[in-house]
Amino acid sequence: MEKLKLRYDTSYYGNFSKTIKVYYNGKDSPVELIIKGSVNYPNDL
Repeated sequence: MEKLKLRYDTSYYGNFSKTIKVYYNGKDSPVELIIKGSVNYPNDL
């Protein structure tokens, strides 16, 4: 199994949802991945 490393710019706070397409040598290529998460506000504001 291969690994895929992604980065997200955390200078924007709140929830996010990003979609990426991954192309590979296979009959089901490309596949779509949805990355969801949230960036919390710092406690010291």
